Amino acid sequence: MKSLIMTKTEQLFDEAITTIQSRGVVYGHPFYNMERISKLVSSYLEYPVMPHDICIFNILQKISRLQESPGHHDSLVDIAAYIGIYKTVYDAEIDSDFKKGDDL
Repeated sequence: MKSLIMTKTEQLFDEAITTIQSRGVVYGHPFYNMERISKLVSSYLEYPVMPHDICIFNILQKISRLQESPGHHDSLVDIAAYIGIYKTVYDAEIDSDFKKGDDL
């Protein structure tokens, strides 16, 4: 039987999943953190920002850092993680059964 050896790309995604899980233990469901940040940013900008938008802003920040340090591993892992968080947060936003901050 062939042993499974993860490619570097698979290892990157595995690390992103581990990061999401470990942060979830500390911060809870990512929707609530992104919702808090979106309210702060909305207040500052005086323009509505959705929780999923915060994930995009974070991805753009990491892309900017990659322009300075191409291939920086932590930035790549963070981008992969924020894509996963985006999906989780967006799904929570459109799920009428998910308890949003205002519903708690």
